[in-house]
Amino acid sequence: MNGVLGMADLLLDTPLQPDQRDMAEAIRSSGDALVTIINEILDLSKIESGRLELEETEFTPTGIAGECVRLLTPRAQKKGLTLAVDIGDGGSRHLRGDAGRFRQVLLNLLGNAIKFTEQGHVTLRLSCGDDGSLVAQVADTGMGMTADQLSRLFQPYAQAEASIARRFGGTGLGLTISRRICQAMGGEVTAESELGRGSVFTATFRFRRSLAAPTASASATAVTVLRGTVLVADDSEINRRIARAMCQRLGLRVVEAADGVECLDAVARGGVDLILMDGSMPRLDGYEATTALRSEELATSRSRIPVIGLTANALTGERERCLALGMDSFLAKPFAFVDLAAELARWLPAAEPQHAADT
Repeated sequence: MNGVLGMADLLLDTPLQPDQRDMAEAIRSSGDALVTIINEILDLSKIESGRLELEETEFTPTGIAGECVRLLTPRAQKKGLTLAVDIGDGGSRHLRGDAGRFRQVLLNLLGNAIKFTEQGHVTLRLSCGDDGSLVAQVADTGMGMTADQLSRLFQPYAQAEASIARRFGGTGLGLTISRRICQAMGGEVTAESELGRGSVFTATFRFRRSLAAPTASASATAVTVLRGTVLVADDSEINRRIARAMCQRLGLRVVEAADGVECLDAVARGGVDLILMDGSMPRLDGYEATTALRSEELATSRSRIPVIGLTANALTGERERCLALGMDSFLAKPFAFVDLAAELARWLPAAEPQHAADT
């Protein structure tokens, strides 16, 4: 999937005829849909095996809600729907908890509401208590459900009826996953609906109040041009081409290695400022190469080179494994250009602006 989505992104960044752009966008959207299905199945697997791990960061509910609405507004507008946000008491408070999972639940609920609403509006209402409890309510003017359909709504792979599954697609896992995530956070997801009049989904969360203001995420920062040399270590030529093109868009110089041995040889030649390290490679894999690199740096007092792990293994514990072996960060494949750009901007300096020569 990294190859399909990465190449589609690169293709869309080139001059295309309108029909060619339509086809490339269809490839990208179909790939996104497949990744969503894969991620939902993986998420459910983690939850059912008790391996869902929650992270803690500072955030504001309004900030996350704004991101979700901006992302989904084009989809709503394409259907002629109004997507609105109503911020109630405490919506701007600083909270501490898993912002990523909170975002995932909001995107699931809002995405479902837009999918099943043909006309009218979808509204997100947020309110936060003094203790950090948070209520997110998504109301729509969609098709609604019968009492029998509502009773089966949160069962895995369940959709209201077969004709809906054929018409709208999806796995039927989104609501199940959202409910389990909320339950893991001490909350719940409930639903009310009336056939032909729409539905209201209410998600509750229990976060902690935070006195610190959330730090701006690197992805929210516009990345223009960076400075440095990136070593891309991956046994897949397609993956290397994608990473190389993304890095070059940021103004970076790129060298390549097809396995861990070539990676260490390239480092020994000097001039490498950062490594994008695939986990699974022949001869010497990325984990072994990172361990060897850190040992060499320690023995020779050489400056530490940042290593960003790249792996298709998105299961719980993979990130921790990468960090424990000496990697500095982690990206799960497939990743988007903005995700890679944000990571690289954490470790590499911005290029100095070019000034016109004095006359």
